[in-house]
Amino acid sequence: MLNVVIDNMTYPVQKIGQGPIACLCVGLGNLLLRSLSDNFKEMFTLYATDLYFTAEYKHPNAQSFTMTALSSHVVEIIHQLHLRKPILMAHSCFGILALEIAKYHHADLGGVILVASAPQWNNASIAFTDKYFKEHAELERIENDHLRKQKYALIEKPFDSEVSIDKYIADSARYWGDFTISEEAIRLLWKDIQVDDVIINQFFEYILPNHNLSIDIEKVKVPTLLLAGERDYDSLPLVQWENFPKPRAFTVINCGDVGHWPQLENQQVFDKSVREWITVFINFKDAD
Repeated sequence: MLNVVIDNMTYPVQKIGQGPIACLCVGLGNLLLRSLSDNFKEMFTLYATDLYFTAEYKHPNAQSFTMTALSSHVVEIIHQLHLRKPILMAHSCFGILALEIAKYHHADLGGVILVASAPQWNNASIAFTDKYFKEHAELERIENDHLRKQKYALIEKPFDSEVSIDKYIADSARYWGDFTISEEAIRLLWKDIQVDDVIINQFFEYILPNHNLSIDIEKVKVPTLLLAGERDYDSLPLVQWENFPKPRAFTVINCGDVGHWPQLENQQVFDKSVREWITVFINFKDAD
């Protein structure tokens, strides 16, 4: 186990694999790492850290964090671990963080892999995805969503966040291609990972709603790969990116009839697509 020091606090970094390319999983990095297949892990030397996003390593000043601060912390990890042009990999809304880093620190990066990452999270996008879900989802999925949310409403929760396990289960009909996925299966994926609701709320309720990714998006010079599914009703990454400004070297992979976890729901397409992308872009040189 490796360690990094950010703001005089020490955070563990997990290292797996002996692949020729360094890949840093950011955000809830260990959760993302857990979701990747053994075949995927053969392609990279993977580094994963949760930093202060879990309760075990919560930061005392998390409510003061900004997108700039989060970005600088990830860059500091790259420098402390002496990673040479790693690929940044992020799941869900943490992909916005990864792209923000790529705008201004492209000299430190080799590329970005976005897993089910929409380009925005704010009141307008949330309303859009909710409307889209109600108009396009199967009736059985909508009913399942209603029943899960009824159950969630009965749970006592003095403090909560977007990715607390109970909230995640309540929204699971919007996350998974197979909306009948059991609570047990979801809890197993999140086993031993307890998020710090303070920093998660800071990220989802303040940082993201006040951030405009389209500003300077043309400064993302490294190759970027988005992998997402058609049944991702949580944030509709494939739909939202259609009319959103994109980085200059942006590749989109439609992983098919799956949801917010294409790396689990369609491993074959996910892994094959990443391998092909690496082959094309491994010698990609930054444009001036």
